[in-house]
Amino acid sequence: MKKTPSTYIVHRIYAVAIALSMLLSFPSCGGGKKDLVTPPEVLTRDSMVQVMASIHIAEAQIQQSGMHSVNQAIKSEVILQTLRSENVDTARFNNSFDWYASHPEFFASIYDDILAEIGRRQSKGR
Repeated sequence: MKKTPSTYIVHRIYAVAIALSMLLSFPSCGGGKKDLVTPPEVLTRDSMVQVMASIHIAEAQIQQSGMHSVNQAIKSEVILQTLRSENVDTARFNNSFDWYASHPEFFASIYDDILAEIGRRQSKGR
């Protein structure tokens, strides 16, 4: 199966989510490096939180709709639509995702913010 850019995104999100869950399971390894500065071409911490929260919510909506068995192309299109709604192109997201994935302790430290943002949106009904 040929990997499209959006399929690539989905697979990478799952891989990093697994790595983060493993990292977070060891408290001494999950130190929060909140002072690390992102390069200008990388989404800021706050922007990454917003985008990742939107992606997780979109994935959850697919799961809850009973469409979790839909083909990968549909899931990938949902991710692309989510990125468009956040005004982030695929290349910038991929570059940002690569940068955050290469700094797992920093990425793990923002995951709490992603979960908090998801909670805020759920409570507002967004």
